[in-house]
Amino acid sequence: FLGNHGIGFCYYMLGLYRTAIPFSLKAVELSPYYFWPKVILAWCFDGIGELAKREQYFLDALKLNPANPFALVYYADHLTKAGKYDEAEKMIREVERVAPDFSLLPLRKAQLLAIRGEKEKALGLTRGSSLVCSLLGMKDEAIQIMQKSIDEGGFYPYLSLVNNPFYNNL
Repeated sequence: FLGNHGIGFCYYMLGLYRTAIPFSLKAVELSPYYFWPKVILAWCFDGIGELAKREQYFLDALKLNPANPFALVYYADHLTKAGKYDEAEKMIREVERVAPDFSLLPLRKAQLLAIRGEKEKALGLTRGSSLVCSLLGMKDEAIQIMQKSIDEGGFYPYLSLVNNPFYNNL
């Protein structure tokens, strides 16, 4: 189990989503009650643009641990990408309830605010987010943030950018 899970995670981190999927599927098969391989599968399917499969694996992960802030916040991201903003907001409120100081919460809140056109509120939550700047139509700022991140060792896997509708305007 751990070997498949670890290899799947490493390939995911490299942006090699299609290569990661078989390893993570095997990890789920070997340990169906372990949370993380399902989340990694959801992320991989997001990276290749298969949102229905992404949703399936997030729901599977949430069944195992309905209060896990990672699953909740990334499921909120999925719902936002699917245009289900009210449902996404409910997930964000659930994260606020179970983990009010969760580090990814401001970004997901800002993402939803940006989509709703609440520029100042969104920017107030996350200065320096390429995703939020992209959603707000601040193309030059988004690209500058991404370049700075890359210069500092950050990584933007190509498939994640191509298959993420939040970056379409770049």
